[in-house]
Amino acid sequence: MQCAKCGREVKYLFYFEGIGYGSECFKTVTGMTVEEHESNQRIKKEKQTKEEFILNNPIIYVCIDKDSYNKKDSLKANKFQYHYKWWIGFNIEGLEELEFLQFSTEEYFQGWGYCYSSKTAYEFLASYEEDEKSLYREIETELKKKDTSNWIGQEKEKVQLKVTLNKITGYSNDFGWTNIYIFKDENDNTLTWKTAKDMEWEEGQEIEIKATVKAHEEYDCKKQTSILRVKEV
Repeated sequence: MQCAKCGREVKYLFYFEGIGYGSECFKTVTGMTVEEHESNQRIKKEKQTKEEFILNNPIIYVCIDKDSYNKKDSLKANKFQYHYKWWIGFNIEGLEELEFLQFSTEEYFQGWGYCYSSKTAYEFLASYEEDEKSLYREIETELKKKDTSNWIGQEKEKVQLKVTLNKITGYSNDFGWTNIYIFKDENDNTLTWKTAKDMEWEEGQEIEIKATVKAHEEYDCKKQTSILRVKEV
């Protein structure tokens, strides 16, 4: 192989504007080493790909719908990824009935990264760790604004109220199984009770209870009141 500038035979040719040079002549012609040129080309390609991605996907959609779990197959079909706490994607075609938060892709992805092979929301987001964290903070801020629920009572206060048993779940640890009873009051405020007791209640059942307020907490950016010493009236 022959260098186009000096005419000498070289083992490798490095191309600039369609012309091949040996490494020394390449530096003379371009003012940079082959490695520096390749790095610049990579950055240029990343920038171009990022700009094209933002142009084609101007809005980030964050699914906050209460039915999102049951719609996960439809979300996956639209290349949504479950990232951190939420399904995040860029295409809601066929999903318009679900509730989404919307954010500007350009605003939240200003950093650079190796994104040119990105195919999904997850891969794109993973390229921009700091912007990703910024987006999560903004999602939580927006969710707190949308939360119209309230805490109930004050810590250690005894309360009596009518509730609906919304969900029964639980977890296992070294001490055995713990039930979690999740209630909603008449104003859609959430109460939770963790106990080893097995109550003969069913989801959807309306119950009047007495309880002691344990703590005011937040879960998924929504207020909930933790209670203990629960008794059915």
